[in-house]
Amino acid sequence: VYLALRTLVDGPPPEVMTHAAQSTYAPLVAAALRDLRTLDHERTRELALAAARSAKPPETLLLALADVLGGIGDRESVRALLALQPGRSSRFEPRLVERLAAVRDPGAIDALLVALGAENPRTRRIAATVLGHIPREDVTQALIEQIVAQPKKDPEGTAAMLKALARHGTPAAVPVLLRYAKSGQGAVRQAAVRGLAAVGMEDSRIRAYFAGQLRARSWEDRVLALDATGEAAEVSLLTEVVKNLRHARWQVRLAAVEALGKLRVKEAIPPLIHHLLDEDEPRNRDAVAASLYGLTGMNLYDEAAKWRHWWKENEDGFVVPISVEPLPSSHGGGTTAGFYGIPVRSNRIIFVLDQSGSMSASFTYETPSLSLIH
Repeated sequence: VYLALRTLVDGPPPEVMTHAAQSTYAPLVAAALRDLRTLDHERTRELALAAARSAKPPETLLLALADVLGGIGDRESVRALLALQPGRSSRFEPRLVERLAAVRDPGAIDALLVALGAENPRTRRIAATVLGHIPREDVTQALIEQIVAQPKKDPEGTAAMLKALARHGTPAAVPVLLRYAKSGQGAVRQAAVRGLAAVGMEDSRIRAYFAGQLRARSWEDRVLALDATGEAAEVSLLTEVVKNLRHARWQVRLAAVEALGKLRVKEAIPPLIHHLLDEDEPRNRDAVAASLYGLTGMNLYDEAAKWRHWWKENEDGFVVPISVEPLPSSHGGGTTAGFYGIPVRSNRIIFVLDQSGSMSASFTYETPSLSLIH
Protein backbone atom coordinates (compact mmCIF):
# COMPACT_ATOMS: atom_id res chain seq x y z
CA VAL A 1 0.00 0.00 0.00
CA TYR A 2 2.78 2.42 0.90
CA LEU A 3 4.57 1.82 -2.39
CA ALA A 4 1.32 2.58 -4.21
CA LEU A 5 0.90 5.81 -2.26
CA ARG A 6 4.43 6.85 -3.27
CA THR A 7 3.30 6.96 -6.89
CA LEU A 8 0.86 9.78 -6.13
CA VAL A 9 1.83 13.33 -7.06
CA ASP A 10 1.99 14.45 -3.43
CA GLY A 11 3.20 11.10 -2.13
CA PRO A 12 1.94 9.46 1.08
CA PRO A 13 0.39 11.75 3.72
CA PRO A 14 2.80 12.74 6.53
CA GLU A 15 0.88 10.71 9.12
CA VAL A 16 1.20 7.61 6.92
CA MET A 17 4.95 8.22 6.58
CA THR A 18 5.28 8.51 10.34
CA HIS A 19 3.34 5.31 10.91
CA ALA A 20 5.37 3.43 8.28
CA ALA A 21 8.65 4.65 9.81
CA GLN A 22 7.69 2.85 13.03
CA SER A 23 6.98 -0.44 11.29
CA THR A 24 8.97 -3.60 11.99
CA TYR A 25 9.52 -4.16 8.25
CA ALA A 26 12.94 -2.69 7.47
CA PRO A 27 12.41 -1.80 3.75
CA LEU A 28 9.23 0.08 4.66
CA VAL A 29 10.99 1.97 7.47
CA ALA A 30 13.85 2.86 5.13
CA ALA A 31 11.52 4.25 2.46
CA ALA A 32 9.39 6.16 4.96
CA LEU A 33 12.38 7.82 6.66
CA ARG A 34 13.73 9.06 3.33
CA ASP A 35 10.27 10.39 2.36
CA LEU A 36 9.52 12.02 5.70
CA ARG A 37 12.82 13.86 5.84
CA THR A 38 11.72 16.19 3.05
CA LEU A 39 8.71 17.29 5.14
CA ASP A 40 9.56 17.07 8.83
CA HIS A 41 13.25 17.24 9.69
CA GLU A 42 12.90 16.98 13.46
CA ARG A 43 10.37 14.13 13.40
CA THR A 44 12.57 12.21 10.96
CA ARG A 45 15.56 12.68 13.26
CA GLU A 46 13.58 11.32 16.21
CA LEU A 47 12.35 8.25 14.31
CA ALA A 48 15.73 7.57 12.68
CA LEU A 49 17.52 7.69 16.03
CA ALA A 50 14.97 5.24 17.43
CA ALA A 51 15.53 2.92 14.46
CA ALA A 52 19.31 3.16 14.85
CA ARG A 53 19.03 2.07 18.47
CA SER A 54 16.92 -0.95 17.61
CA ALA A 55 18.44 -4.42 17.69
CA LYS A 56 20.70 -5.13 14.68
CA PRO A 57 19.05 -3.20 11.82
CA PRO A 58 19.37 -5.06 8.48
CA GLU A 59 21.43 -3.65 5.62
CA THR A 60 18.48 -1.96 3.87
CA LEU A 61 17.78 0.07 6.97
CA LEU A 62 21.47 0.68 7.70
CA LEU A 63 21.92 2.36 4.32
CA ALA A 64 18.84 4.53 4.85
CA LEU A 65 20.07 5.55 8.29
CA ALA A 66 23.44 6.53 6.82
CA ASP A 67 21.64 8.75 4.31
CA VAL A 68 19.16 10.29 6.75
CA LEU A 69 21.21 10.69 9.92
CA GLY A 70 24.36 11.44 7.93
CA GLY A 71 22.48 14.19 6.15
CA ILE A 72 21.27 15.63 9.47
CA GLY A 73 24.82 15.45 10.76
CA ASP A 74 24.50 16.60 14.37
CA ARG A 75 26.22 15.13 17.43
CA GLU A 76 23.56 12.55 18.34
CA SER A 77 23.12 11.44 14.73
CA VAL A 78 26.83 10.83 14.30
CA ARG A 79 27.13 9.00 17.61
CA ALA A 80 24.19 6.76 16.71
CA LEU A 81 25.69 5.91 13.32
CA LEU A 82 29.10 5.10 14.75
CA ALA A 83 27.46 2.71 17.20
CA LEU A 84 25.85 0.62 14.46
CA GLN A 85 28.55 -2.07 14.28
CA PRO A 86 29.54 -1.17 10.70
CA GLY A 87 31.29 -4.48 10.11
CA ARG A 88 27.93 -6.20 9.58
CA SER A 89 27.54 -4.74 6.08
CA SER A 90 30.15 -4.28 3.37
CA ARG A 91 28.08 -1.49 1.80
CA PHE A 92 27.29 0.42 4.96
CA GLU A 93 30.81 1.53 5.86
CA PRO A 94 31.63 3.31 2.55
CA ARG A 95 28.16 4.89 2.51
CA LEU A 96 28.65 6.09 6.08
CA VAL A 97 32.06 7.61 5.32
CA GLU A 98 30.66 9.33 2.23
CA ARG A 99 27.80 10.92 4.16
CA LEU A 100 29.80 11.91 7.23
CA ALA A 101 32.59 13.45 5.13
CA ALA A 102 30.31 16.46 4.57
CA VAL A 103 29.57 16.94 8.30
CA ARG A 104 30.67 20.30 9.71
CA ASP A 105 28.53 20.60 12.86
CA PRO A 106 30.88 21.29 15.83
CA GLY A 107 29.13 18.73 18.01
CA ALA A 108 29.38 16.10 15.28
CA ILE A 109 33.10 16.75 14.85
CA ASP A 110 33.56 16.39 18.61
CA ALA A 111 31.80 13.01 18.42
CA LEU A 112 34.17 11.91 15.65
CA LEU A 113 37.19 13.04 17.66
CA VAL A 114 36.00 10.97 20.62
CA ALA A 115 35.49 7.99 18.28
CA LEU A 116 39.20 8.10 17.36
CA GLY A 117 39.82 6.43 20.70
CA ALA A 118 36.87 4.02 20.55
CA GLU A 119 37.28 0.43 21.69
CA ASN A 120 36.02 -0.91 18.35
CA PRO A 121 38.93 -0.72 15.83
CA ARG A 122 36.53 -0.39 12.89
CA THR A 123 34.92 2.63 14.53
CA ARG A 124 38.35 4.20 14.96
CA ARG A 125 39.12 3.67 11.27
CA ILE A 126 35.83 5.18 10.14
CA ALA A 127 36.27 8.22 12.39
CA ALA A 128 39.82 8.74 11.11
CA THR A 129 38.78 8.46 7.46
CA VAL A 130 35.99 10.98 7.93
CA LEU A 131 38.19 13.40 9.86
CA GLY A 132 40.63 13.37 6.96
CA HIS A 133 38.02 15.45 5.12
CA ILE A 134 37.91 18.05 7.90
CA PRO A 135 41.23 19.98 7.74
CA ARG A 136 40.97 21.91 10.98
CA GLU A 137 43.98 22.59 13.18
CA ASP A 138 42.43 20.89 16.22
CA VAL A 139 41.53 17.85 14.12
CA THR A 140 45.09 17.63 12.80
CA GLN A 141 46.45 17.74 16.34
CA ALA A 142 43.97 15.12 17.53
CA LEU A 143 45.03 12.77 14.72
CA ILE A 144 48.69 13.23 15.61
CA GLU A 145 48.04 12.49 19.30
CA GLN A 146 45.91 9.44 18.54
CA ILE A 147 48.46 8.01 16.09
CA VAL A 148 51.06 8.05 18.85
CA ALA A 149 48.63 6.48 21.33
CA GLN A 150 47.21 3.99 18.82
CA PRO A 151 47.54 0.30 19.79
CA LYS A 152 50.27 -1.47 17.83
CA LYS A 153 47.95 -4.43 17.32
CA ASP A 154 45.72 -2.29 15.05
CA PRO A 155 47.95 -1.40 12.07
CA GLU A 156 44.94 -0.77 9.84
CA GLY A 157 43.71 1.87 12.26
CA THR A 158 47.11 3.55 12.35
CA ALA A 159 47.26 3.47 8.56
CA ALA A 160 43.82 5.08 8.32
CA MET A 161 44.89 7.87 10.67
CA LEU A 162 48.09 8.47 8.72
CA LYS A 163 46.09 8.71 5.49
CA ALA A 164 43.72 11.17 7.14
CA LEU A 165 46.61 13.23 8.45
CA ALA A 166 48.15 13.35 4.98
CA ARG A 167 44.89 14.69 3.52
CA HIS A 168 45.25 17.74 5.76
CA GLY A 169 48.55 18.44 4.03
CA THR A 170 49.94 20.68 6.75
CA PRO A 171 53.61 21.02 7.81
CA ALA A 172 52.63 19.69 11.25
CA ALA A 173 51.88 16.32 9.65
CA VAL A 174 55.35 15.83 8.17
CA PRO A 175 57.31 14.74 11.30
CA VAL A 176 54.74 12.07 12.16
CA LEU A 177 54.56 10.80 8.58
CA LEU A 178 58.35 10.66 8.38
CA ARG A 179 58.56 8.76 11.66
CA TYR A 180 56.22 6.00 10.48
CA ALA A 181 57.65 5.98 6.96
CA LYS A 182 61.01 5.09 8.49
CA SER A 183 59.97 2.79 11.30
CA GLY A 184 56.51 1.51 10.47
CA GLN A 185 55.75 -1.91 9.00
CA GLY A 186 53.46 -3.16 6.24
CA ALA A 187 50.31 -1.13 5.72
CA VAL A 188 51.43 1.50 8.25
CA ARG A 189 54.65 2.23 6.39
CA GLN A 190 52.92 2.29 3.01
CA ALA A 191 50.31 4.73 4.29
CA ALA A 192 53.03 7.01 5.70
CA VAL A 193 55.10 6.94 2.50
CA ARG A 194 52.10 7.62 0.27
CA GLY A 195 51.01 10.27 2.75
CA LEU A 196 54.32 12.07 2.38
CA ALA A 197 53.92 12.06 -1.39
CA ALA A 198 50.38 13.39 -1.01
CA VAL A 199 51.53 16.26 1.22
CA GLY A 200 53.93 17.24 -1.55
CA MET A 201 57.62 17.26 -2.22
CA GLU A 202 57.85 21.02 -2.05
CA ASP A 203 58.82 20.31 1.55
CA SER A 204 62.60 19.74 1.57
CA ARG A 205 62.28 17.12 4.34
CA ILE A 206 59.99 14.99 2.18
CA ARG A 207 62.13 15.43 -0.91
CA ALA A 208 65.25 14.37 1.00
CA TYR A 209 63.46 11.30 2.36
CA PHE A 210 62.45 10.09 -1.10
CA ALA A 211 65.88 10.80 -2.55
CA GLY A 212 67.30 8.49 0.11
CA GLN A 213 64.65 5.82 -0.42
CA LEU A 214 65.40 5.71 -4.14
CA ARG A 215 68.88 4.53 -3.10
CA ALA A 216 67.67 2.19 -0.35
CA ARG A 217 69.23 -1.23 0.14
CA SER A 218 65.80 -2.86 0.27
CA TRP A 219 64.31 -3.32 -3.18
CA GLU A 220 60.79 -3.17 -1.69
CA ASP A 221 61.57 0.29 -0.29
CA ARG A 222 62.77 1.42 -3.70
CA VAL A 223 59.59 0.21 -5.39
CA LEU A 224 57.42 2.05 -2.87
CA ALA A 225 59.48 5.24 -3.29
CA LEU A 226 59.39 5.00 -7.09
CA ASP A 227 55.63 4.56 -7.08
CA ALA A 228 55.19 7.58 -4.82
CA THR A 229 57.64 9.70 -6.84
CA GLY A 230 55.73 8.92 -10.01
CA GLU A 231 52.36 9.71 -8.45
CA ALA A 232 53.74 13.01 -7.14
CA ALA A 233 55.34 13.75 -10.55
CA GLU A 234 58.46 14.98 -8.74
CA VAL A 235 60.77 15.92 -11.62
CA SER A 236 63.62 16.95 -9.31
CA LEU A 237 64.20 13.25 -8.58
CA LEU A 238 64.47 12.27 -12.26
CA THR A 239 68.18 11.39 -12.03
CA GLU A 240 67.63 9.06 -9.07
CA VAL A 241 64.69 7.41 -10.82
CA VAL A 242 66.80 6.78 -13.94
CA LYS A 243 69.52 5.09 -11.87
CA ASN A 244 66.98 2.48 -10.80
CA LEU A 245 66.65 1.29 -14.40
CA ARG A 246 69.92 -0.58 -13.78
CA HIS A 247 68.77 -2.38 -10.63
CA ALA A 248 69.12 -6.16 -10.49
CA ARG A 249 65.48 -6.66 -9.46
CA TRP A 250 62.99 -6.54 -12.33
CA GLN A 251 60.36 -5.16 -9.92
CA VAL A 252 62.51 -2.08 -9.27
CA ARG A 253 63.20 -1.57 -12.97
CA LEU A 254 59.49 -1.87 -13.72
CA ALA A 255 58.61 0.71 -11.05
CA ALA A 256 61.28 3.06 -12.45
CA VAL A 257 59.90 2.71 -15.98
CA GLU A 258 56.38 3.48 -14.82
CA ALA A 259 57.56 6.42 -12.70
CA LEU A 260 59.39 7.95 -15.69
CA GLY A 261 56.21 7.73 -17.70
CA LYS A 262 54.30 9.59 -14.99
CA LEU A 263 56.89 12.37 -14.69
CA ARG A 264 55.85 13.48 -18.21
CA VAL A 265 59.02 15.32 -19.13
CA LYS A 266 61.11 15.19 -22.29
CA GLU A 267 64.22 14.19 -20.32
CA ALA A 268 62.60 10.84 -19.44
CA ILE A 269 62.47 9.69 -23.08
CA PRO A 270 66.18 9.00 -23.85
CA PRO A 271 66.79 6.76 -20.79
CA LEU A 272 63.66 4.78 -21.57
CA ILE A 273 64.79 4.23 -25.18
CA HIS A 274 68.28 3.25 -24.02
CA HIS A 275 66.78 0.85 -21.48
CA LEU A 276 65.28 -1.21 -24.31
CA LEU A 277 68.82 -2.23 -25.28
CA ASP A 278 69.41 -3.96 -21.93
CA GLU A 279 66.00 -5.04 -20.65
CA ASP A 280 65.12 -8.69 -21.31
CA GLU A 281 62.07 -9.03 -19.05
CA PRO A 282 58.99 -9.09 -21.34
CA ARG A 283 56.63 -7.31 -18.95
CA ASN A 284 59.21 -4.57 -18.41
CA ARG A 285 59.71 -4.09 -22.15
CA ASP A 286 55.95 -3.83 -22.47
CA ALA A 287 55.93 -1.17 -19.73
CA VAL A 288 58.69 0.77 -21.50
CA ALA A 289 56.63 0.74 -24.69
CA ALA A 290 53.58 1.98 -22.76
CA SER A 291 55.52 4.77 -21.02
CA LEU A 292 57.10 5.92 -24.30
CA TYR A 293 53.71 5.91 -25.96
CA GLY A 294 52.28 8.02 -23.13
CA LEU A 295 55.16 10.49 -23.44
CA THR A 296 55.26 10.73 -27.24
CA GLY A 297 52.02 9.45 -28.73
CA MET A 298 54.13 7.16 -30.93
CA ASN A 299 53.40 3.42 -31.05
CA LEU A 300 56.72 1.77 -31.88
CA TYR A 301 56.35 -0.88 -29.21
CA ASP A 302 59.70 -2.22 -27.91
CA GLU A 303 61.72 -1.80 -31.12
CA ALA A 304 64.81 0.01 -29.79
CA ALA A 305 66.23 0.75 -33.25
CA LYS A 306 62.99 2.37 -34.40
CA TRP A 307 62.75 4.45 -31.24
CA ARG A 308 66.38 5.63 -31.55
CA HIS A 309 65.83 6.61 -35.18
CA TRP A 310 62.59 8.41 -34.38
CA TRP A 311 64.14 10.30 -31.44
CA LYS A 312 67.15 11.36 -33.50
CA GLU A 313 64.81 12.96 -36.02
CA ASN A 314 62.35 14.50 -33.54
CA GLU A 315 64.34 15.40 -30.41
CA ASP A 316 64.89 19.04 -31.36
CA GLY A 317 61.84 21.07 -30.46
CA PHE A 318 59.88 18.05 -29.16
CA VAL A 319 57.23 18.84 -26.55
CA VAL A 320 55.56 16.13 -24.47
CA PRO A 321 51.85 16.17 -25.36
CA ILE A 322 49.39 17.01 -22.61
CA SER A 323 47.57 13.76 -23.30
CA VAL A 324 47.45 10.95 -25.87
CA GLU A 325 44.77 8.60 -27.09
CA PRO A 326 44.47 5.29 -25.20
CA LEU A 327 47.07 2.74 -26.25
CA PRO A 328 45.68 0.44 -28.97
CA SER A 329 44.73 -3.05 -27.79
CA SER A 330 47.26 -4.64 -30.15
CA HIS A 331 50.73 -3.18 -30.53
CA GLY A 332 52.11 -2.28 -33.92
CA GLY A 333 55.20 -4.46 -33.59
CA GLY A 334 57.02 -6.83 -31.30
CA THR A 335 55.84 -10.25 -30.19
CA THR A 336 52.73 -10.68 -28.08
CA ALA A 337 51.06 -13.71 -26.57
CA GLY A 338 47.80 -14.43 -24.83
CA PHE A 339 45.87 -17.21 -23.16
CA TYR A 340 42.10 -17.16 -23.77
CA GLY A 341 42.23 -13.38 -24.17
CA ILE A 342 44.46 -12.81 -21.12
CA PRO A 343 47.68 -11.00 -22.16
CA VAL A 344 50.91 -12.76 -21.21
CA ARG A 345 53.80 -10.43 -20.37
CA SER A 346 56.39 -12.71 -18.83
CA ASN A 347 58.86 -15.42 -19.74
CA ARG A 348 58.12 -17.30 -16.51
CA ILE A 349 54.64 -18.76 -16.87
CA ILE A 350 52.76 -21.70 -15.40
CA PHE A 351 49.37 -22.74 -16.80
CA VAL A 352 47.25 -24.97 -14.56
CA LEU A 353 44.44 -26.75 -16.42
CA ASP A 354 41.77 -28.68 -14.52
CA GLN A 355 40.47 -31.49 -16.73
CA SER A 356 38.82 -33.49 -13.97
CA GLY A 357 35.27 -34.71 -14.34
CA SER A 358 33.98 -32.18 -11.82
CA MET A 359 34.63 -29.38 -14.31
CA SER A 360 31.88 -30.67 -16.59
CA ALA A 361 29.34 -31.44 -13.88
CA SER A 362 26.03 -29.58 -13.55
CA PHE A 363 25.00 -28.03 -10.27
CA THR A 364 21.47 -26.92 -9.37
CA TYR A 365 20.91 -24.09 -6.92
CA GLU A 366 17.39 -23.95 -5.51
CA THR A 367 15.58 -20.86 -4.28
CA PRO A 368 11.88 -20.57 -3.38
CA SER A 369 11.12 -19.16 -6.83
CA LEU A 370 13.76 -20.35 -9.33
CA SER A 371 16.46 -22.85 -10.18
CA LEU A 372 19.82 -21.93 -11.74
CA ILE A 373 21.80 -24.63 -13.53
CA HIS A 374 25.52 -24.15 -14.34
